Amino acid sequence: MEKNSTIITEVFSALYNISKRKTTEGYTFTLLNSIKEELQPKYPFLDGINLKDTRFIEEDNFIVVDPHLEKIPTKQVCFALRDVLKTMSESLGKEAGPFFYKEISTKISDQSNRTMQKYGIDLLIMQLEREIEELEKRIIKTAKSIHPSQLQSK
Repeated sequence: MEKNSTIITEVFSALYNISKRKTTEGYTFTLLNSIKEELQPKYPFLDGINLKDTRFIEEDNFIVVDPHLEKIPTKQVCFALRDVLKTMSESLGKEAGPFFYKEISTKISDQSNRTMQKYGIDLLIMQLEREIEELEKRIIKTAKSIHPSQLQSK
């Protein structure tokens, strides 16, 4: 099983690198910090994740994970990461792109993916759920645009 700090670092790094391609680096950094703060009441241990704005410093590592997070149950960490991922996807909207969760799953290690799956966080299933939601939205939009007279059989 992967260490909490490794999973957190991989997921936040993947989110950061994928999202900054779709929007801007500054917006991505601000959004990730905002999501972290929004979820902190539910997951207080998120305060042990420090994100650094690398646009203004000569440093590659934009995330520092406090060692005390290793003491948090991995299941809790995985649930928090699920909520971070969902909130990021919702916040980015169409900018997230059609394969957001699949992209994330390819950027984190197999071990981190397996650890998350062990606790019911399967990024490929989240991807399918997202595609179904988008399909439902299109169906509803199409249904609303059809005039009742078009539904009568001939």
